[in-house]
Amino acid sequence: MKLAKSNVSEIEPSQTTTAEAKKPCKKNSVFLYLSLLFIVAFFLLLLSYLMQQRTNDAINGIQETVQSFQTINDLYENTQDLETQLADANDQIDALQNQLTDVESQLTAAQKELETTKSALQQAQDTINGQAASDIEANTTP
Repeated sequence: MKLAKSNVSEIEPSQTTTAEAKKPCKKNSVFLYLSLLFIVAFFLLLLSYLMQQRTNDAINGIQETVQSFQTINDLYENTQDLETQLADANDQIDALQNQLTDVESQLTAAQKELETTKSALQQAQDTINGQAASDIEANTTP
């Protein structure tokens, strides 16, 4: 029986040495595995951050483009309003020029009528003066 015990005792120390030898190797492999996981996780976080930055830059670019289009649209609408106002002002100018032409025509006609009336009045006055002078002469010559 002693042999069996001695065999058991002989087997046990060698098994413990191989188990102890495997523990540091297992610890190293677990540490290496955890390190790799942290490195991969960090790399994935960095990659997601860079992708998010790229997405944010693209969104900012799109927002600037939209704002530019809105500004262009506002300027276009403003231009359309100004063109409408200009057309209205040109119509008013044309109407006022037509009125001015009519008033000038009326003024010219009134001036001609005044000249005609003046000359008729002058002729009538000359006729009256001539008749009065001849009446005076006829009355003064007895």
